Amino acid sequence: MKIIKLIILYILSLSLHAGELYRFDYYDVHVEVLHQIGKSEVESDDVGYELFGLSYGFTNDKKDLITAFLFKSKLNHANSYEYTCVKINSSGNIIELRKNIKPIFNNKNKPSESCLIYENSTTINPNKNLYHVSYWAVIEKIDELLYQERSESTLSPNTRTNLYPFALRVDGKPVLFISAYYQYESKGSKVFACQIIDENGKLISFLEHIPAIKEKGFFPGTDNYKPSKRCRVS
Repeated sequence: MKIIKLIILYILSLSLHAGELYRFDYYDVHVEVLHQIGKSEVESDDVGYELFGLSYGFTNDKKDLITAFLFKSKLNHANSYEYTCVKINSSGNIIELRKNIKPIFNNKNKPSESCLIYENSTTINPNKNLYHVSYWAVIEKIDELLYQERSESTLSPNTRTNLYPFALRVDGKPVLFISAYYQYESKGSKVFACQIIDENGKLISFLEHIPAIKEKGFFPGTDNYKPSKRCRVS
């Protein structure tokens, strides 16, 4: 009888999350990070241990998503601040912690070090429990939507230049979105395209044939191009 109940609960849990492409609850991750570094939500709110920056990036082996928090806190003496950079993986493991980051000398509201995610090592622990964002599932859905929406065959997954996870507040709660950018040729001109999807795999924004802006490089042949507009969450 107990086994039957467990099977029923398992089936219910599958149906509950059937529409989800990925699972990421910002507050769960935020609380876990504060707990790991010895801070509580009360301390965060009352003492001024506030969130200053947030970024995401997949590991090189594409098996995990890293979340980076940059916290700002006021020092007891004088009117000065310091920063803490914390990077956590989907298993709730801290993979990088840098404390006592000082502000730049002429701006107390700007840290002297970044907490962005550029190149990441391979996955430390593949077990998923705090959140689950599968790179390959995301890519599969993004490619599927691209083929549905595009008007030219020159716009393809092979022209994708960037996959960018980011968070925005929706109804007061931070929600994780994922955007993709493309650079391709259309009628002899360089153009861009972009798309944004949400946690249910729903297409939030799609633009193609975006005119390119040319940025002249310092040396011959080093000119750069960027899109004249970007996809947005309305």
